[in-house]
Amino acid sequence: MGSFHQPSRGESIAQTRSDAQEPRRPGASSPYGSVQAQVLTGEAYLQAARNGQIPEGSVVYQTRTGWDYGERSRGSDVGIVRNGGIFNYQQFNNMSVYGNDVRQVVVLQPTSH
Repeated sequence: MGSFHQPSRGESIAQTRSDAQEPRRPGASSPYGSVQAQVLTGEAYLQAARNGQIPEGSVVYQTRTGWDYGERSRGSDVGIVRNGGIFNYQQFNNMSVYGNDVRQVVVLQPTSH
């Protein structure tokens, strides 16, 4: 995964990546809108969240075990960024369901048509 330069507050996560380590950024379009996907390490995601780079309305998939872990259903979750925190079944006060234990993250960020 890529590394961040020193971003300015509010700069989008796509604008803060170095060219040397470009993230995978697949996207999807539909009649309902478009999204851009950002694949981040837990550390890079937490830094982006601290810098205010994860926009409201983004859908965030988080795992503390890795995406290829299949032992049990615990350890992966999804939420929507709302009011400066992650919301799934309850509002969390921060951007991670798993706190600092988050290992990998996929952010689906709404884009304009």
